[in-house]
Amino acid sequence: RTRFIGITGSVGKTTTKDLLAQVLSPRLSTVASHLSNNDLYNTGRTLLKVRPWTDCCIQEVGADGPGSLDAVLELLQPDIAVVTTVGLDHLRAFRTREAVAEEKRKLVRAVGPAGLAVLNADDPYVEPMQADCSGRVLRFGSGPTADLRIVATEGRWPQGVAVRVAWQ
Repeated sequence: RTRFIGITGSVGKTTTKDLLAQVLSPRLSTVASHLSNNDLYNTGRTLLKVRPWTDCCIQEVGADGPGSLDAVLELLQPDIAVVTTVGLDHLRAFRTREAVAEEKRKLVRAVGPAGLAVLNADDPYVEPMQADCSGRVLRFGSGPTADLRIVATEGRWPQGVAVRVAWQ
């Protein structure tokens, strides 16, 4: 019954994972990957913490070159995929931003028909990934195509930040 959540992106993976774990853990039994540990070895370590009563397992998924997500996704088998953004990380290994997007797209493709992809509607490399999801898609961002749209933010770190959102 455990829901497996994979989070990838050029930036924001760890913050998204940590925030999601904070939101879910008061109500659900939650296991989350440690720090920024997002490779195959650490995915296995996270999965070994899952017990029959675990409601959700949140794993940060890092891509450091073409094919680097293949074994991780075979092990994780995500029900939910979150893609924050596609940048120029690991450019030496990927050569182009399109190649980075193609590797991160594998997370969305790994979600089954009963699953969910949560995608950044403001990123021109992430938004098209919705076509690769066989399940439902939820788009977030500040633009008009976002299902969950950021309307306003105020405050600053470390005092705190307030975010006002609108749903559809």
